[in-house]
Amino acid sequence: MAKCDLKEHDMHKRDIIFTVNMQERLHVFLPSKLEDIVGFDRVKVVYVKDGVCEQVICLNDVFVEFVEVLDIALKEALTGRCKLDESLEENLGYLWNVYLNSFRRVRSYKNIKDWIGQKYLLRSLHGVASWFYEKDGKFLLEVTPVYKWHSLDPEPEEKGEYVTYKQFMKSYKSYVVTELSRETICEWLEQTKYLLALIECNDDKYLVRDEDMIEKYKAFMEVKKDE
Repeated sequence: MAKCDLKEHDMHKRDIIFTVNMQERLHVFLPSKLEDIVGFDRVKVVYVKDGVCEQVICLNDVFVEFVEVLDIALKEALTGRCKLDESLEENLGYLWNVYLNSFRRVRSYKNIKDWIGQKYLLRSLHGVASWFYEKDGKFLLEVTPVYKWHSLDPEPEEKGEYVTYKQFMKSYKSYVVTELSRETICEWLEQTKYLLALIECNDDKYLVRDEDMIEKYKAFMEVKKDE
């Protein structure tokens, strides 16, 4: 079981803040008190600027996956392994939509190769993608739109907002691009380290003793295997 020191943290909070600078932050909304959070709890992550929620990054995301992916990306930044590949001359989010749209033209997913830009991808959920990479010596966090109907037809309630892929790409624009200092990356890493330890503590504590939680966890893992 991982050791986690709870004394320095307000365990009754229902949110987590990743501070970018004095004006910007990522705000993670928790479904329960921090002291009770477990890995497969679902969270909402938003980008806040000057006290205003500018952009939802993740809705209903799996907490442990969000933290793990961010932790890995931050570590790679500090070891020089997130430098943007020179072949990626256009915007990552734009190229991501081009890649996703290519699925429509193949008969089998086996014929689709991984795209090099995916190494910088944090999350891509509910029409929004987030990225972290180094370019020209700067560490950048970027949030971009994802076309909703690459492989699905619009639902009846979506008719009012539906646009064609061509229209979407013509007006494409990133939602957020902000720079993280090396100091900020180190601070975020301390947070992800603590959160991963807390998740392990709570998973051991709750998932072992609570049969209902165990069954939920098993069901969750079965779903993940099929994804």
